Amino acid sequence: MRRPVETLDDFLEGPHQRALTRVIRKRLAQGRSLTLAFGHGSTAERFVATLARTFPHQHVLLALIEAEPLRVTMEPQTSAPRVREAPGASGEQLVRALLRQDPDALAVPRLDGVDPAVLVNALLTGHQLLLGVDAPSLEAALAATCAGAAGLEDVVRQSLDAVCELDERGRLRRVWATEGPGGLVEVARVEGGAVVVDPRALAPRAPEPESEPVGPVLAPTLEVRPKATRAPRAVFLPVVSAAPGRSLLGTPRAHRPRGSTWPSCGGCGGPLALIVQLDLAALPPPLTVEGGLAQLFLCTQGTCDVEHERSPGVLAEVLEAEALEVLEAPEALQVTVVEPGAIVGWRRGEEDPSPDELERLGLASGADVEDAEAGPMRCDKLGGWPAWEQGLEWPGDDAGGRFELLFQFAEGELRAGGTPDRWDDEEAMTVPGRSSERVLDPNAPLHFPSVLTGEAVAFLFWQPRTRRLAFRWQTG
Repeated sequence: MRRPVETLDDFLEGPHQRALTRVIRKRLAQGRSLTLAFGHGSTAERFVATLARTFPHQHVLLALIEAEPLRVTMEPQTSAPRVREAPGASGEQLVRALLRQDPDALAVPRLDGVDPAVLVNALLTGHQLLLGVDAPSLEAALAATCAGAAGLEDVVRQSLDAVCELDERGRLRRVWATEGPGGLVEVARVEGGAVVVDPRALAPRAPEPESEPVGPVLAPTLEVRPKATRAPRAVFLPVVSAAPGRSLLGTPRAHRPRGSTWPSCGGCGGPLALIVQLDLAALPPPLTVEGGLAQLFLCTQGTCDVEHERSPGVLAEVLEAEALEVLEAPEALQVTVVEPGAIVGWRRGEEDPSPDELERLGLASGADVEDAEAGPMRCDKLGGWPAWEQGLEWPGDDAGGRFELLFQFAEGELRAGGTPDRWDDEEAMTVPGRSSERVLDPNAPLHFPSVLTGEAVAFLFWQPRTRRLAFRWQTG
């Protein structure tokens, strides 16, 4: 069996040039965001696919999209890779689907049909990206990556870890790397058949400077939000702790009927991820109801149906409080959750409905309240009004029973801005290429960066009379 470096020899003029691939693999191992390869025709595509298969990290989940045939390889590198062909999907659909599975690294050997905004979203949500581009120069490769989308090129440039150039024969010619605030510099090149390597190319990457102390400017708290005046409803933001409890958010454990196993997807058979478990008897008034546990599990594989509560990738049910035991999720389940744990408290506020909702209720026209600041919050919350993204979608039952919003979770970019009790909204910024241990904005918590699409809002509805649950989700 060829060693990883040997598998890259096909892109060199000879084994004596292996210093060039060592530079690339070193940069890949130290990378946090984007490794870009460009060349003529399919040369960059072949190189990225090979580079992905020799990824220097262990214990990572790597996703590789290949075009002929169109298929996806999910490779944990500690077990056999999972290969799935997808002849009816587009490259962009596969990228979106893979982001739901939250791989550590995502390899896209060519850009065909992939929206650059989707790739930028992958970078901003902490995924390392390997990208191949058919382009004759670095500037042309950057332009193709951004596809003329305004504002994206700066983000892509700032996310670059390394850039590899291949000639028309598919040989490696130059490598650039980001070196501190100076940006990209050439760290290795082929010159006269030999490889010239900058000593900095193989040096350890300098640690990031510590963040500046959080300033005194804080985001508005729930208590100072504009008062809800049109059909106000109480809304509660979760306070999460590592302590044990019966109301849970995104934990790898859940209360299930004694003697049962962890829930699995009816589509792919993989383990479902617990989104939320609510102890109904312990909810704050006016939401407190007769005892039981309301649970929502979702499939995170990205290719299964999760449209509503009857979909194979969704489990939404109420369990009676007796005869339950705590189960641990299988090790195969991988999902990113920011600060998972028990819900130990709620921060109360009020909010008005959306403009469409007010219009439906006959309280005002949409134009009258288009800029209402007290409208539904787009965050993880209990109760309140749904933060619709695509219009009203209230579920109903066969008997005409009315469902109400029980819990909402919203996806979004990871942001750094302070600590949970001292959040600086003005200084908060997105953090590309970093792990998911980010602090939460306590005034708009987002615990799930990417379970559905990375930009969805999902709703768990409740019918108190029948104790039924319903599930919907939308994207903007």
